[in-house]
Amino acid sequence: MNDIILKETNGIVTADSREIANIFGKRHDHAVRAIDDLEKDLPSFGEMFFESIYKDSYGRDQRCYLMNRDGFTILAMGFTGSDAIQWKLAYLEAFNRMERKLSQPVTVAEQLLNQARFLVETEKRLDRTESNVLRLTGKIDRISNAVLPLHDGWRDEIEHRITTTCQRLGLDYRDIHRQLYRALEVRAHADLGRRVQNKRQRLADIGATKTAQDAVTRIGVIADDADLRAHYERVVQDWLVRTEACIGLEGGKESHEAV
Repeated sequence: MNDIILKETNGIVTADSREIANIFGKRHDHAVRAIDDLEKDLPSFGEMFFESIYKDSYGRDQRCYLMNRDGFTILAMGFTGSDAIQWKLAYLEAFNRMERKLSQPVTVAEQLLNQARFLVETEKRLDRTESNVLRLTGKIDRISNAVLPLHDGWRDEIEHRITTTCQRLGLDYRDIHRQLYRALEVRAHADLGRRVQNKRQRLADIGATKTAQDAVTRIGVIADDADLRAHYERVVQDWLVRTEACIGLEGGKESHEAV
């Protein structure tokens, strides 16, 4: 039997539709179509299935899906065959193992911070140049700042952290925000667009002006909800830490995607 491949996506264990199609002997485009068909019947579709893009052998963008345990369970209900039940059980056990592993108390931010500290100590032991040591120490300071708790003025402070990091590294502010919001939706199982619409409708119902309704934004919705704020802080902190840790030792940059 082939090995089951799962991965962690913003704190959630997910399976890839390509791997599932391969394991169960299905064409991937058929698996994607089956997932698409589920959307109209599942109110919580967005909490189970997360659309993604991959490059095919010709370098073209193709659709695929990541899915959590519930999404896999629903999709696999329709799979039949002599080995189907064994694979379903194997997948569920794999989800169990990885979820237990992810339940350990060390966070991604803490792991990356420890890795960055290790790089500094290694650099010192190898007696590299003073400039490299200073640059790595500065990276530690920025990463440490990223994992510090936010205080009063939550919205202004978290927006400031994102903006200054984007400006310093030449990143697209709007694109990074879209990625961060999407990561929050996956992590918190929330639909920010729907929450914005619902809040605007509530304002309309009490006679609020159109200007007041249009002023409702995703960051405003997040700021009004304690659970969303907590999740968003973790998403932003993980992105800040990952971004700082991915800056090459010689000044180069790697991917800064939030997801």
